Amino acid sequence: MSSIANSAFSSGDAAPVPRPRRLPEPTRLLVGDDWAAWREPVMQKLEDLVQAQSDASAPPVRLEVAHFTLQMLKSICPPDTAAPQIDAGPAGDAQVEWQTPTTKIRLHVVAPNCVSAWRQTPSLANGEEANLTNDFLIVFRWVREMLDGGMPGFTTTATAIVPAETLPAETLSILDKLTYSVDQSVVDHEYLEKARAAKDQAAFVVRRDRLTGNPRVMMSDDGVLTLQWRNGTNGAALIFSGDGTVSFAVKNAQQMYSDSSLDDAPLDASLPEEFRAALKALVA
Repeated sequence: MSSIANSAFSSGDAAPVPRPRRLPEPTRLLVGDDWAAWREPVMQKLEDLVQAQSDASAPPVRLEVAHFTLQMLKSICPPDTAAPQIDAGPAGDAQVEWQTPTTKIRLHVVAPNCVSAWRQTPSLANGEEANLTNDFLIVFRWVREMLDGGMPGFTTTATAIVPAETLPAETLSILDKLTYSVDQSVVDHEYLEKARAAKDQAAFVVRRDRLTGNPRVMMSDDGVLTLQWRNGTNGAALIFSGDGTVSFAVKNAQQMYSDSSLDDAPLDASLPEEFRAALKALVA
C-alpha cells in the first residue's frame, strides 16, 4: 500500500502520522465477501482518484462515487478477476473498463445509482448499452462471458460462474442469477459458511439437471437458500440448507407447499417425478 493511502507526513524529520482511510471498508456481512484478488488495487486506485489534485480536465472523483463504484464492482467481479482500468471522469465521476482483443466493457459511474454500461463484442460490432441503477446482473453476465473466452490475465483460476461444460442459455442464466443474488445476500455471521455451501450445492443441482425457467432466488439470514418457480397459483421450490441435502416442494390449486414437501433428500438423488412434472409445466 502506498504512503498516500496510509499516512500523511509532517515537516522535517517527524514520524509519519497515520491518516484514516477515507474510502470505507464494506461493513455488511455478505455471502460473496471473498474478493481479495482485485480488492486492494481497486481500493488504492479509487483512493488516489479521490485525493488527486484538481485540474481543469479531471477533478477528483467524488467520495460517494468512489464508494458506489467499489460496491458495484464487488457485485460484478468474481474473486480472482484482474482489476479493471479505472479513471476519473470530467465531473467527479468515474469510468471503469475491461478490454480484451475481442471484448470491451465500459461503465460510466455518473453518480450513485446512475451508471451507463456499454460493451462491444465480435457479434455486437456497434455495441450494446444499458442505463443502470443498482442492479448489475447484466454486467455480471458480460464479465462472465468475457471470462468464458479464457483470456489470460483476466482470471487466475476457474471460478464458480464459469461453466465447465456447455449448458443451455437458460441454465446459464439461472447460474448467473444464483451467484449474483446470493453473493449480495446478508446473513448472520455464524451462518456464512452454511450459506456459501448452500450456493455451491444449488449450482451443482442446476448444472446437473440443466434446469431452466426464471426462478426467484431467496437467501434467509440463517443461510437457507430457496429457488422458487411460480406461475399464478402454481409453484415448485428447491430448498438448500448447505448440509448436502435438498428439499422439494410443489404447490397447486389442490395442495400447499407444506402438503407435498420431501425434506432432506441426498444432494445426489434424482429430482422426484412430481417435482419434475410440476417444473416442466411451469416453464413450458
